[in-house]
Amino acid sequence: MGAGRECLAVVVCSAPGTSWKRDRQRVNGFDNRKSQAGYKNFLIETYDSPTFEKARSFYKAKGFSEIGRIEDYLPDGAAMIVFGKRIQN
Repeated sequence: MGAGRECLAVVVCSAPGTSWKRDRQRVNGFDNRKSQAGYKNFLIETYDSPTFEKARSFYKAKGFSEIGRIEDYLPDGAAMIVFGKRIQN
């Protein structure tokens, strides 16, 4: 089961005015199921702007580290950041 599955990639965007609680629940749900599906890496995309500071802090607290960045990704000049962590089976 799950042979050959390398990465589970998730984009979670907390737009201004939306519930960060919903996004935390979504990430926690993926976090709980990913090893059962046979994935080896868990990747999440977020952004380097003040709006996404809570998201970045949450990912770091969950054991993610920054593994990639694309500068000037958003119209306001903010970078896209990819966080990742190895899935322990």
